[in-house]
Amino acid sequence: MLNTTKSLPPAMELGRRQGAMAALQLQLQGLEAELTVLLKGLKRFIVRYAQELTPLYTELDALELQLSEALQRLLQAEGDEGFGPTPETGFGLPDFGNLPPPEPEPKPPVALAGPQDFKLLYRRAAMRLHPDRARSEVERNILNHAMSQVNLAYAQGDRYTIERLLVQSGEDPQQVSSDPLSARLLWVQQRELQLQQRERYVQSRLNELRANPMHKLWRVVSDAEALGLDPLGVMAERLRGQIAERRRELQAVTQR
Repeated sequence: MLNTTKSLPPAMELGRRQGAMAALQLQLQGLEAELTVLLKGLKRFIVRYAQELTPLYTELDALELQLSEALQRLLQAEGDEGFGPTPETGFGLPDFGNLPPPEPEPKPPVALAGPQDFKLLYRRAAMRLHPDRARSEVERNILNHAMSQVNLAYAQGDRYTIERLLVQSGEDPQQVSSDPLSARLLWVQQRELQLQQRERYVQSRLNELRANPMHKLWRVVSDAEALGLDPLGVMAERLRGQIAERRRELQAVTQR
């Protein structure tokens, strides 16, 4: 006999999950707003940095290359094998790939015409989660575990567990459950998983940008400018000094 006490999840569980989903949505909105602000601020800094320093870096790179080639020719003329190329003095930019739009929410569940036969639901899960469908040993182990859960749930008349496993495997909640409460809970679980994946992605983008050298430089420059200093001006003067020094070195080498 079917155990109907397990076919409906408690309304309290649905309320708890809805509250957790709302909190997760709020947290995700905060992270996405933080990422948007960071992207805009970092882009503005890089544009300013490039305008003030890129011409100097470019000139210094060209002089470094000329000096390297001149020294190479001189050493070869003297019978020396020479040395490797001089590293570039430029800087690397972070990947500003656009943040993809959030995945569309799964369709809200609706009550179907009538409850799907429990045995038919079991067969559907057995086909979907059968270990023979595995494409690797890892996937086979996962499906073996899922199938054992399906068999146990069927033996206990636990319709909800089979519905949940089907949804986790990619089935549409409204095609699995005909009970409004059960379908709603499955939908909330699906949406929760979607939000968690999005949160992990946004957090990884934040961590990636914060670890970029240009972000670290931006923070240092901003802190210095807040104290009334001009760090970019100092960097520009140092570059001009290096350029003048390379010109003297190049002139000395070419005159030998």
